[in-house]
Amino acid sequence: MTTEQADARAAFERRVDALRGLRVLAVDYWDLRTSGPEPDWDHGDWHRAVLGVQLTTAAGPVTVTWDATFQPYGVEVFSEPVARHLDPDESQRVGPGAGSRWDAFLGQSIRAATGRWDTLTFGPATTWDGQVVAPKRDVHLPTALRLDFEAGPVWFVAGMPRSPEGDEILIPGDEIIVVFTAAMMRAMGYVDPTFAT
Repeated sequence: MTTEQADARAAFERRVDALRGLRVLAVDYWDLRTSGPEPDWDHGDWHRAVLGVQLTTAAGPVTVTWDATFQPYGVEVFSEPVARHLDPDESQRVGPGAGSRWDAFLGQSIRAATGRWDTLTFGPATTWDGQVVAPKRDVHLPTALRLDFEAGPVWFVAGMPRSPEGDEILIPGDEIIVVFTAAMMRAMGYVDPTFAT
């Protein structure tokens, strides 16, 4: 791991650690602006917040989104409004509303926050005739974030559903999936019992 990668990982871990103790007052999901019907974000055990999530806390806004700090798409945490990461002409708030799964968590403090790191292997890169132009390389990136509340855990995954039912999620991906059950996390491939229980 390069010094730059180690610094980026340390900065991410500091932002995750800073979530502990924050009381979540409101949650907003953001998606691309459409001219058709409202985007479909509520899928029961999981919600689809394509562009990201803003947690309004007693200490100010926190954004959970995907970004390319760690390449290609990792979950990211920023202590700032989601608007700093979106084009207002191309994005819109899509949910959640009253009566959502979030009602059980609002007003509660985050008891613990944990990032999940995965390793992706790329390459080697070759030309059309098989000549190696770049060696094989491993990329370490955070693909999920777990927040624990008194009411239980909530996960944020940098992933993209390949079907409307969510029976297959591509990870990493350039969307944020909010997950409310350990069973759904295990179905997505997160089998580590310390992270997905």
